[in-house]
Amino acid sequence: MPSAKPELYSPVEERHIDYILEEEFILNRDFLRFFLDQARRRAPDQTLIFALTDEAQCAAVRSVTTGKGESDLLVTYGPSGVLPTAILLEDKIRAGFQPTQAERYRERGKHGKGKEWSQYWTCLVGPMKYIAKSNGFDASVSIETLQEYFAGRTDDRRQFRARILGRTIKKFEAAGVQIIDAAMTDFRAMYAAECEKRLDPTQWIYDKPRDAWWDDTWFSFQSVFWPKSVNVRHQARTGFVDLILPVDDQDLLRKVLEFWRYAYPSNPGSGVSIIPIGIKRNKCAFQIPVPKIAEFTGETRPDFEELFSAIDFISGLYERSCHLLPESLRCFAPGARGADAQNQQLRALRAMLHGFMRSTVVSLGTQMPYPLPEPHLLSEDVPSKDRYFASPGLMGGFMLVLREDEKQNPYILSEYWSRQWGADSVCHKITTSEVLRLAGEQADRNSFELIGKISS
Repeated sequence: MPSAKPELYSPVEERHIDYILEEEFILNRDFLRFFLDQARRRAPDQTLIFALTDEAQCAAVRSVTTGKGESDLLVTYGPSGVLPTAILLEDKIRAGFQPTQAERYRERGKHGKGKEWSQYWTCLVGPMKYIAKSNGFDASVSIETLQEYFAGRTDDRRQFRARILGRTIKKFEAAGVQIIDAAMTDFRAMYAAECEKRLDPTQWIYDKPRDAWWDDTWFSFQSVFWPKSVNVRHQARTGFVDLILPVDDQDLLRKVLEFWRYAYPSNPGSGVSIIPIGIKRNKCAFQIPVPKIAEFTGETRPDFEELFSAIDFISGLYERSCHLLPESLRCFAPGARGADAQNQQLRALRAMLHGFMRSTVVSLGTQMPYPLPEPHLLSEDVPSKDRYFASPGLMGGFMLVLREDEKQNPYILSEYWSRQWGADSVCHKITTSEVLRLAGEQADRNSFELIGKISS
């Protein structure tokens, strides 16, 4: 039997994107309107993206060179008889992005203002992962967005364009960028090493070290106990951790958040926002702020303690409230994929413990211990010195021990102490749902008999 012939494809280059855009801008008014709408959504200053009027005409020219440099595509639109609005557009598939490119595009726009166009804005077109931020351009539109636009049309010509753009995306995902940034590549390796230390690889999937471009600053996480459509995203440069859910019902997510705040009043939840995301705004995320990372070099170490506390918190919010979501978005039942009730409890307890420690050191103006404690390493058969976690700046620290109540539910006893206030210490009982401060007669001093010696 003869073997099937392999499919043959022309290679996809940036110039093919230029050709597609040039023709669509000139001949398809609906595409221009769509492009303007998508650019406005991602523009830091939306007032720069001037709207399309009914009488507007559009022209597009590829590879326009002036005394200020070259633009991949120059688009002008506006009523006849007056100076139009200009879009200076840069395409990217794999070519490395140079930090001064956006400034050079803006210089070209200024050079032509008042002579060739009345106003202008610059735009970057590239894969979504590449244009995580606009890189200094006034706006950006992803190739994924364009591919979805053409895929939604039924005529053969636009279906063909959708396939070209789909292959463009695959090309980027397979090969990445051509110009690798050494500093960002090293940073991502450091980040992955931190994940390896702090996250159980049998329970978490996270980004592994790889070559990176200079603004490759998004990081993803997913638990093996979650549906594949649910994941956590860390936007390092802008300073947010998002837990992304494939639902657009914000009222439902507000009910989830209200349940969390009612059921777990001791857990901080006031900083959680619910935001729409995705090209079609068909997804939502629970979002919490974390410290921004401005420098991505080996010389600057991020606040990993706060970052992983945030991931713990937002994951715990989802896992312990997901019964309010559609069944397809709930965590796997205990026993699935090797999970069990004890592991689930310890993960919830870890989130509560780290949240408690974070709120304590923030209120005292000190720092989190490093490394962070893991509940399964806090049992009484572990030496006391290994259950003591010093807080830089506190002149003291936390002594912890893992116990079980009469129903075999785990909890942690915590005592923290500082030379700043003398011999007195503060004791708490931390469960999977609350943090209780213990009076002196309630605290079990036998667990903490070495705290004074270790701290002195």
